[in-house]
Amino acid sequence: MPPFILTLHSLICWVLVIVAVIAIIKFAIGWLGKKPYDTTANRLTTAFKVLMDTQLLLGFFYLILGGLLGFRFPSYRIVHLVIMIIAVVLAHLTGL
Repeated sequence: MPPFILTLHSLICWVLVIVAVIAIIKFAIGWLGKKPYDTTANRLTTAFKVLMDTQLLLGFFYLILGGLLGFRFPSYRIVHLVIMIIAVVLAHLTGL
C-alpha cells in the first residue's frame, strides 16, 4: 500500500479543519456584524468544497487500492466512506 496516499489524506484533513474554522469565524463575524457576503467568504467556501472533494477522492483511492492489494474492505472503512460521501453532498448543498 503506498503510504503517501494515507499521509496526504491525513495532511489535507488538517488543512480542511483549519479552513473550516477560519470560515466559521469569518461567517460568524459577518453575521453578527450584519455584513454582506463578500469575495473572501466565497473563496473560503470554494476552498472548503475543493478540500472535501479531494479528501473523498483520496479516501476512495486508499480504500480501493487497499482492497486490491489484499487488505480487504473492513466495515469501518466502508462506513467511513459512506459518512464522508454524505458530508461532501451536504457541503455542496450550500448553493454558493
